Formats: sequence, C-alpha cells, structure tokens
Amino acid sequence: MKRYIAQFHSAGFPERYVVVDTTKDAGGIISEPMAYHLANDEARRLNKEPEPYAEPVNIYSGWAGAFSATP
Repeated sequence: MKRYIAQFHSAGFPERYVVVDTTKDAGGIISEPMAYHLANDEARRLNKEPEPYAEPVNIYSGWAGAFSATP
C-alpha cells in the first residue's frame, strides 16, 4: 500500500493537487496545492518509488522501411 498519494484539491485552470499521507486521520495533507505532476512526483519521492521506466520511442520504425532502397 502506498503511504503518500497525490489527491485532487481544487478545480480551475490548472487544477490543483496536494500530497496526502494516507496513514493520518482527517486527510493528512502534507503539501501546498500544486500541479498534478509535481504532486505525483513528490508522492513517489516520499514513497521512495523508482522512476517509471520510459520505453525509448523510435519515431522511424514502421513507416521508414517504405523508403528503404533494399527490396
């Protein structure tokens, strides 16, 4: 179970989220309102989660073969 999560705080542009300690009663808000990705990054850091693996994107795969000179 994750202890820290990013939780919706307020609507608007942009929407705001807070980091919440799920082990505390009455919400357990431990951060100021911020953009979702910042709150999520902070929660991940506090949970000591590794960075998500990003698959490298090859934009030339697939359609690039159509331009190959080899039959």
